[in-house]
Amino acid sequence: MGSLIDEIILPIEKYYKHDSVKLINHTILGLKFQIKSGDLVDTISSHLKNISDAQREAERLLYKQNLPSHMCLVRDINFVEGERCRLEEDLTVEFKEVKGGNPVNSIQSLADEYVLAFFNSEGGSVFWGVNDDGIVASLKLTSKMKDEIRKAINNKINVIEPPIDPTQIGVFFYEVPNTDNGYVLEVRVPRSDSERLYFNSSGETWVRLNGCKKKLQGSALQDYIIKRHQKTRADSR
Repeated sequence: MGSLIDEIILPIEKYYKHDSVKLINHTILGLKFQIKSGDLVDTISSHLKNISDAQREAERLLYKQNLPSHMCLVRDINFVEGERCRLEEDLTVEFKEVKGGNPVNSIQSLADEYVLAFFNSEGGSVFWGVNDDGIVASLKLTSKMKDEIRKAINNKINVIEPPIDPTQIGVFFYEVPNTDNGYVLEVRVPRSDSERLYFNSSGETWVRLNGCKKKLQGSALQDYIIKRHQKTRADSR
Protein backbone atom coordinates (compact mmCIF):
# COMPACT_ATOMS: atom_id res chain seq x y z
CA MET A 1 0.00 0.00 0.00
CA GLY A 2 2.88 2.34 0.78
CA SER A 3 4.28 2.21 -2.76
CA LEU A 4 0.86 2.92 -4.24
CA ILE A 5 0.39 5.95 -2.00
CA ASP A 6 3.88 7.20 -2.87
CA GLU A 7 3.02 7.07 -6.58
CA ILE A 8 -0.16 9.11 -6.24
CA ILE A 9 1.04 11.75 -3.77
CA LEU A 10 2.74 13.79 -6.52
CA PRO A 11 -0.38 14.15 -8.76
CA ILE A 12 -2.48 14.91 -5.66
CA GLU A 13 -0.10 17.68 -4.64
CA LYS A 14 -0.08 19.02 -8.19
CA TYR A 15 -3.88 18.97 -8.36
CA TYR A 16 -4.20 20.80 -5.02
CA LYS A 17 -1.19 23.08 -5.55
CA HIS A 18 -3.21 26.18 -4.65
CA ASP A 19 -4.81 24.61 -1.57
CA SER A 20 -3.60 23.97 1.95
CA VAL A 21 -1.32 21.18 3.14
CA LYS A 22 -4.13 20.12 5.45
CA LEU A 23 -6.40 19.42 2.47
CA ILE A 24 -3.68 17.36 0.77
CA ASN A 25 -3.10 15.29 3.91
CA HIS A 26 -6.84 14.77 4.33
CA THR A 27 -7.10 13.50 0.73
CA ILE A 28 -4.19 11.09 1.21
CA LEU A 29 -5.67 9.75 4.46
CA GLY A 30 -8.97 9.15 2.67
CA LEU A 31 -7.23 7.25 -0.12
CA LYS A 32 -5.31 5.14 2.40
CA PHE A 33 -8.57 4.16 4.02
CA GLN A 34 -10.18 3.29 0.68
CA ILE A 35 -7.20 1.21 -0.43
CA LYS A 36 -7.06 -0.64 2.87
CA SER A 37 -10.79 -1.38 2.87
CA GLY A 38 -10.78 -2.41 -0.81
CA ASP A 39 -13.30 0.25 -1.80
CA LEU A 40 -10.96 2.16 -4.12
CA VAL A 41 -10.88 -0.50 -6.85
CA ASP A 42 -14.68 -0.77 -6.78
CA THR A 43 -15.00 3.01 -7.01
CA ILE A 44 -12.64 3.22 -9.99
CA SER A 45 -14.40 0.33 -11.74
CA SER A 46 -17.75 2.02 -11.25
CA HIS A 47 -16.47 5.30 -12.71
CA LEU A 48 -14.94 3.52 -15.72
CA LYS A 49 -18.22 1.75 -16.43
CA ASN A 50 -20.14 5.02 -16.18
CA ILE A 51 -17.72 6.67 -18.58
CA SER A 52 -18.02 3.76 -21.04
CA ASP A 53 -21.82 3.82 -20.88
CA ALA A 54 -21.88 7.59 -21.39
CA GLN A 55 -19.57 7.37 -24.39
CA ARG A 56 -21.70 4.66 -25.97
CA GLU A 57 -24.86 6.72 -25.47
CA ALA A 58 -23.15 9.80 -26.90
CA GLU A 59 -22.15 7.84 -30.01
CA ARG A 60 -25.72 6.58 -30.40
CA LEU A 61 -27.07 10.13 -30.23
CA LEU A 62 -24.44 11.43 -32.66
CA TYR A 63 -25.72 9.02 -35.30
CA LYS A 64 -29.09 10.76 -35.13
CA GLN A 65 -27.53 14.06 -36.19
CA ASN A 66 -26.74 15.12 -39.73
CA LEU A 67 -23.21 16.31 -39.10
CA PRO A 68 -21.03 18.01 -41.72
CA SER A 69 -18.13 16.02 -43.12
CA HIS A 70 -15.54 17.68 -40.89
CA MET A 71 -17.32 16.05 -37.90
CA CYS A 72 -16.59 12.55 -39.26
CA LEU A 73 -13.70 11.92 -36.88
CA VAL A 74 -11.95 8.67 -36.06
CA ARG A 75 -13.24 7.05 -32.89
CA ASP A 76 -11.03 6.35 -29.93
CA ILE A 77 -11.42 2.56 -30.06
CA ASN A 78 -8.78 -0.06 -29.32
CA PHE A 79 -9.43 -3.23 -31.33
CA VAL A 80 -7.57 -6.29 -30.05
CA GLU A 81 -7.28 -9.39 -32.24
CA GLY A 82 -9.34 -12.27 -30.93
CA GLU A 83 -11.00 -10.20 -28.20
CA ARG A 84 -14.49 -8.75 -27.95
CA CYS A 85 -14.71 -5.06 -28.83
CA ARG A 86 -16.62 -2.65 -26.60
CA LEU A 87 -19.21 -1.90 -29.29
CA GLU A 88 -22.41 -3.90 -29.65
CA GLU A 89 -24.54 -4.61 -32.70
CA ASP A 90 -27.76 -2.61 -32.66
CA LEU A 91 -29.79 -0.38 -34.98
CA THR A 92 -26.74 1.76 -35.79
CA VAL A 93 -23.86 -0.74 -35.59
CA GLU A 94 -23.26 -3.76 -37.84
CA PHE A 95 -20.34 -6.22 -37.65
CA LYS A 96 -19.08 -7.96 -40.77
CA GLU A 97 -16.42 -10.64 -40.82
CA VAL A 98 -14.50 -10.98 -44.09
CA LYS A 99 -13.47 -14.50 -45.06
CA GLY A 100 -11.33 -15.49 -48.00
CA GLY A 101 -8.22 -14.00 -49.51
CA ASN A 102 -9.65 -10.95 -51.25
CA PRO A 103 -11.11 -8.47 -48.74
CA VAL A 104 -11.23 -5.71 -51.38
CA ASN A 105 -13.74 -7.64 -53.52
CA SER A 106 -15.75 -8.73 -50.47
CA ILE A 107 -16.16 -5.14 -49.25
CA GLN A 108 -16.77 -3.74 -52.73
CA SER A 109 -19.59 -6.22 -53.40
CA LEU A 110 -21.55 -5.15 -50.30
CA ALA A 111 -20.55 -1.53 -49.69
CA ASP A 112 -23.53 0.06 -51.46
CA GLU A 113 -25.99 -2.22 -49.64
CA TYR A 114 -24.79 -1.11 -46.21
CA VAL A 115 -24.46 2.55 -47.19
CA LEU A 116 -28.03 2.57 -48.53
CA ALA A 117 -29.42 0.59 -45.58
CA PHE A 118 -28.04 3.08 -43.05
CA PHE A 119 -28.68 6.17 -45.18
CA ASN A 120 -32.32 5.16 -45.74
CA SER A 121 -32.76 4.53 -42.01
CA GLU A 122 -31.23 6.08 -38.88
CA GLY A 123 -27.60 6.18 -39.99
CA GLY A 124 -24.82 4.12 -38.44
CA SER A 125 -21.63 2.18 -39.11
CA VAL A 126 -20.60 -1.16 -40.51
CA PHE A 127 -17.36 -2.57 -39.11
CA TRP A 128 -15.54 -4.98 -41.40
CA GLY A 129 -13.12 -7.15 -39.44
CA VAL A 130 -15.39 -7.95 -36.48
CA ASN A 131 -17.53 -11.11 -36.38
CA ASP A 132 -21.17 -11.39 -35.30
CA ASP A 133 -20.15 -12.07 -31.69
CA GLY A 134 -18.17 -8.83 -31.54
CA ILE A 135 -14.79 -10.63 -31.71
CA VAL A 136 -12.09 -8.86 -33.71
CA ALA A 137 -10.96 -10.85 -36.76
CA SER A 138 -8.95 -8.16 -38.52
CA LEU A 139 -8.52 -7.61 -42.24
CA LYS A 140 -5.00 -8.11 -43.58
CA LEU A 141 -4.45 -5.04 -45.73
CA THR A 142 -1.55 -3.40 -47.50
CA SER A 143 -1.49 0.34 -48.22
CA LYS A 144 -2.47 -0.42 -51.81
CA MET A 145 -5.46 -2.50 -50.68
CA LYS A 146 -6.65 0.30 -48.39
CA ASP A 147 -6.52 2.74 -51.32
CA GLU A 148 -8.45 0.25 -53.48
CA ILE A 149 -11.12 -0.07 -50.79
CA ARG A 150 -11.49 3.72 -50.52
CA LYS A 151 -11.87 4.00 -54.30
CA ALA A 152 -14.31 1.08 -54.46
CA ILE A 153 -16.55 2.56 -51.76
CA ASN A 154 -16.41 6.00 -53.39
CA ASN A 155 -17.36 4.50 -56.77
CA LYS A 156 -20.37 2.81 -55.17
CA ILE A 157 -21.45 6.06 -53.53
CA ASN A 158 -21.14 8.04 -56.76
CA VAL A 159 -23.81 5.98 -58.55
CA ILE A 160 -26.45 6.19 -55.80
CA GLU A 161 -29.68 7.80 -56.96
CA PRO A 162 -30.70 10.47 -56.13
CA PRO A 163 -27.08 11.65 -55.82
CA ILE A 164 -25.64 12.11 -52.33
CA ASP A 165 -22.62 14.04 -51.12
CA PRO A 166 -19.80 11.45 -50.84
CA THR A 167 -18.06 13.51 -48.15
CA GLN A 168 -20.88 12.56 -45.79
CA ILE A 169 -19.60 8.98 -45.73
CA GLY A 170 -16.66 8.37 -43.40
CA VAL A 171 -14.13 5.60 -44.19
CA PHE A 172 -11.73 4.81 -41.34
CA PHE A 173 -9.07 2.14 -40.88
CA TYR A 174 -8.22 1.15 -37.30
CA GLU A 175 -4.86 -0.58 -36.92
CA VAL A 176 -5.03 -3.71 -34.76
CA PRO A 177 -1.88 -3.96 -32.59
CA ASN A 178 0.33 -7.07 -32.63
CA THR A 179 -0.93 -8.22 -36.02
CA ASP A 180 0.62 -8.37 -39.47
CA ASN A 181 -1.08 -5.41 -41.20
CA GLY A 182 -4.35 -6.12 -39.41
CA TYR A 183 -7.11 -3.51 -39.60
CA VAL A 184 -10.76 -2.97 -38.76
CA LEU A 185 -12.59 -0.90 -41.38
CA GLU A 186 -15.44 1.38 -40.37
CA VAL A 187 -17.78 2.87 -42.97
CA ARG A 188 -19.84 5.53 -41.19
CA VAL A 189 -23.08 6.76 -42.73
CA PRO A 190 -25.45 9.57 -41.63
CA ARG A 191 -29.21 9.32 -42.00
CA SER A 192 -30.71 11.10 -45.01
CA ASP A 193 -33.51 12.99 -43.20
CA SER A 194 -35.60 12.68 -46.35
CA GLU A 195 -38.86 10.85 -46.95
CA ARG A 196 -37.52 9.60 -50.28
CA LEU A 197 -35.53 6.39 -50.61
CA TYR A 198 -32.14 6.10 -52.29
CA PHE A 199 -31.19 3.35 -54.75
CA ASN A 200 -28.06 1.84 -56.31
CA SER A 201 -27.30 1.84 -60.04
CA SER A 202 -29.45 -1.28 -60.51
CA GLY A 203 -32.51 0.31 -58.93
CA GLU A 204 -32.19 -1.75 -55.73
CA THR A 205 -32.42 -0.46 -52.19
CA TRP A 206 -31.99 -1.61 -48.58
CA VAL A 207 -33.05 -0.39 -45.14
CA ARG A 208 -32.29 -1.32 -41.53
CA LEU A 209 -35.07 -3.26 -39.83
CA ASN A 210 -34.69 -4.77 -36.35
CA GLY A 211 -30.94 -4.26 -36.50
CA CYS A 212 -30.54 -6.09 -39.84
CA LYS A 213 -30.01 -5.04 -43.46
CA LYS A 214 -33.15 -5.80 -45.51
CA LYS A 215 -33.65 -5.49 -49.25
CA LEU A 216 -36.93 -3.87 -50.31
CA GLN A 217 -38.70 -4.89 -53.49
CA GLY A 218 -42.17 -5.36 -54.89
CA SER A 219 -45.10 -4.74 -52.56
CA ALA A 220 -42.79 -4.53 -49.54
CA LEU A 221 -41.08 -1.55 -51.17
CA GLN A 222 -44.41 0.16 -51.87
CA ASP A 223 -45.63 -0.41 -48.30
CA TYR A 224 -42.39 0.94 -46.85
CA ILE A 225 -42.54 4.11 -48.98
CA ILE A 226 -46.15 4.77 -47.91
CA LYS A 227 -45.36 4.24 -44.20
CA ARG A 228 -42.23 6.40 -44.48
CA HIS A 229 -44.24 9.21 -46.09
CA GLN A 230 -46.93 8.97 -43.40
CA LYS A 231 -44.36 9.04 -40.60
CA THR A 232 -42.60 12.08 -42.11
CA ARG A 233 -45.87 13.97 -42.33
CA ALA A 234 -46.81 13.01 -38.75
CA ASP A 235 -43.40 14.13 -37.44
CA SER A 236 -43.67 17.48 -39.19
CA ARG A 237 -46.98 18.38 -37.52
